[in-house]
Formats: sequence, C-alpha cells, structure tokens
Amino acid sequence: MSHPLAGQIIDACKAQQLPVSHLVFDYQTSPKKISILEPLLGQSGWLLATSLTVSSFEAEDHVLFALVTDHGTLLEPELSAEVGSRLFSLPAMAQPLQSAAFNHTLQTQLHTAIAAQRARLVNHTSERNGVFFDQELEKLDHWGEDRRSSLKINLKDLDDQIKELKKQARSAPNLPEKLKLEKVRKKCESERDQAWREYDQAAKEIEQAKDLAKRKKSSVGRRILMR
Repeated sequence: MSHPLAGQIIDACKAQQLPVSHLVFDYQTSPKKISILEPLLGQSGWLLATSLTVSSFEAEDHVLFALVTDHGTLLEPELSAEVGSRLFSLPAMAQPLQSAAFNHTLQTQLHTAIAAQRARLVNHTSERNGVFFDQELEKLDHWGEDRRSSLKINLKDLDDQIKELKKQARSAPNLPEKLKLEKVRKKCESERDQAWREYDQAAKEIEQAKDLAKRKKSSVGRRILMR
C-alpha cells in the first residue's frame, strides 16, 4: 500500500466517476464460507460506498458502506461495513441496469446513512485525539514538575554551601584563609545565579511547551478533513 505505484493506482481508481451499475455477486464460486453473507443469498438491493480521509495526527483512510435491500431494510452501519467489504471479495458480473429503479428516495436513504456514519467516525476521532492530548499534557506536567524539582534541589544545595562558606569565613583563623573561602563563596554565588537563570528559562520552556501542545490540540481539531 505504501509503494508509489500502489498509491498512483489507488488515486487513479478513486478519481474515477463511477455510474450507477447493476452487479451480480457470485457467492457459489467463493472458495471460503462467508457466514455474514449467507442470510442475504438470493436477495438484491442497493449499495453505496464512499471514501473518507480523516487528517489528524496522520491521514486515516476509511471506506464507508450503506446498504438497503429491495424490501426497504437498511443494514446497520457495522453490518453494512462487514457485508460491503465481504461482497467485494467475491467475483461479480455486470448486468443491464434499469435506470428508473434507482430513485430519489433510495439515493436520499443511502446518502443519509453515509452522512451519519461519517459524523460518528469524525466524532470518534475527535474524542480519541482529545484523550490522547490530555494524556500528553499530563505527561508534560509531570516532566515539568520533575525538572523544576531537580533545579530547586540544585539551588538549595548552592544556598546551603554559601551559608556554610560564610560561616567558615567568619571563624577563619587568618586573613589568607578568609580570602580563600571568600573566593570559593563568590564562585558558588555565581553558580547559584546561573542556576536561577536556568530555572527561570526552564519554567518558560515548560509553559511554552504546554501552550504549543494546547494550540496543536486545537489545530488538530480543526484539521479533520473529509472527502
């Protein structure tokens, strides 16, 4: 399916304008038993198949089926999907079509059924994406808390070192020792200032990442495309 040649063939087939046709599917020559089709043997009706592409995180292609028997029974969406796909695994022959048989009422019934399936599928995709984004935002919150906690621990360690160095400098026995401790203290203070800057920058990055995820969630919600 991912081969460029396969993609070209699929696109060419999808671009065809197919007329209303009369097909006779031959179950008797099927090498496999297809239980879901057996209750329909000997019956006739109308089938509409259409493609649906939902574009969210990645493009998802679906084929939607609507089937109604000549007795006026509209198959349930799940049954229509299974029956439709199974029918097209059978050999079929085209026969002359009585154009008057496919009337406006049938068209409306089939297109209404497809529209309902499309709406359910799009809603399901939106709900699934919403759950996924909520999970990702929760992970992002945990990651942000862990990063902030790590930086806070580093800041506290540096503050404790500075306090201890000040204490040692006050009790140092001579000036050279005091100057040596003072030099170390200044270095720790410089590291602490840098750590504060990193903490502030990390806080901004965390909030930016969360805002980006929220905007992406909104964008994906709008980028559900249908054809």
